[in-house]
Amino acid sequence: MVGEKFFLNISSLTHTELNSCIRFSRVDVFNKREEIIQTLELFKRNKIRFFSLLKDEKKLFFLLFPNEKKFIKKCLIDHFHYCMLFFEDFVIHNELQKNKEKRLEILEQFYAKKRIEKEFLAVNKKRIKIEKAKKTNIDSFLNLYLMHKSKFYFLLKEFDNEVFNEIDLAVNYLDKYYFFSKMNAFQELESNSLMNNVTYEHVFKDEIVEKINFEAKNGNDVLFKIYRYTIALYNKDFDFERYLKLKKMVLDNIGNFEPELKKLVLSDLSNYVSYMYNKNADNKLIQESFEILKIQIKMKTLIDNNTFPDAAFSQNVRIALYLKEYEWAENFIETHKKYLKNTDLVLVSKADLLYNQAKYEELYSIVKNRANEKKIEGYNLRCIYAKALYDQQKFEELNIFLANFSTALRRKKENSENLLSSKIGFIQYLSRIVKYLNFNSKLKVLQKELSENKQVFHRNWLISKINILID
Repeated sequence: MVGEKFFLNISSLTHTELNSCIRFSRVDVFNKREEIIQTLELFKRNKIRFFSLLKDEKKLFFLLFPNEKKFIKKCLIDHFHYCMLFFEDFVIHNELQKNKEKRLEILEQFYAKKRIEKEFLAVNKKRIKIEKAKKTNIDSFLNLYLMHKSKFYFLLKEFDNEVFNEIDLAVNYLDKYYFFSKMNAFQELESNSLMNNVTYEHVFKDEIVEKINFEAKNGNDVLFKIYRYTIALYNKDFDFERYLKLKKMVLDNIGNFEPELKKLVLSDLSNYVSYMYNKNADNKLIQESFEILKIQIKMKTLIDNNTFPDAAFSQNVRIALYLKEYEWAENFIETHKKYLKNTDLVLVSKADLLYNQAKYEELYSIVKNRANEKKIEGYNLRCIYAKALYDQQKFEELNIFLANFSTALRRKKENSENLLSSKIGFIQYLSRIVKYLNFNSKLKVLQKELSENKQVFHRNWLISKINILID
């Protein structure tokens, strides 16, 4: 029921507290929504009738929004969201009045650590979600910051000044948090720009760079140093030495970070390694990526809402298999499969592990039961099985298998164009490799084609097989 949470919270107030809450709602700096005042007064007039109105959403909606011509449920949901935010402000206001000795601590904790962080993260996620956007700005962050700061100062006016003899520290904390939040937003946008080739215009970029260069007073702050390094990296100034310094700084201090910040900085390290590898294809970076991965798993920063992302699960297994960390891969699959929504990924990962261990009979027993399934996991299993047939030099059986596989892919109308092109590309190139086993000139043509065509499934594996034949 929409508004039930608000009803339960507001019902917990005494009569005196409710009157205080209504007075609080009329203070412009805390509430600019007339509908919130109306909602509180409706509740005060008749609590039972108010509860019945919650059940009759349309009637309540037109009472609160008489100028609207049609019922909009989202508008009502948003209204009670704002009611809850207002109620949180009022609770803090009450706490401040009851506990004069801890007023500064309460204010700093609530406005700097809880609400500001929550709202900054929400705005940031909304920004990043619009990946195709070409422009972004700091206005929403600035407005949030100014709103909270104005509330902060308004509260101060109600209390004795001597209570706030360290008020500059609290305000500076807000200033610093605001700046770090901008740096977070900037870095995520730059990361998205690098990884997905999206261009953004940053109206707050110069301010960040200027503060990094000229505000020496923040130079000893660990978090500031980390951001200083990461922004340099996100400005495409990548080098391995800088990365190692950043890594040491992060790992030396990560025990002091909040969970969200741990997740962010470790994700940054992982992104840097991936970007450097894409630029230089240095194999030592794969080992480095594996080391960061193990830290992320140990600290459980990859698990979100008791779920492990499918793509990250597959990538982790591939990295471990590339490094021949077979025991680690097997343990990872077994300990993390419970976090997967797509449980078929476990089967594909186990098949890939068996292939890399050259345990072909065990692989065959998995594939023969599931490979005919007409969905992506079944197709992935078939590709792994085709690789096994090639390695065993069962070329006649492989040709028949690939022909049947190709027919199955083309018949399935639900298959996406990308899936078709990547899997059919794999089938076609593998068939041509088998056909030209003893023709170096033909194989060199395939080698050149594959080096230019990055959309082929298991492309690197195909190239490695051609390289062996040519050598």
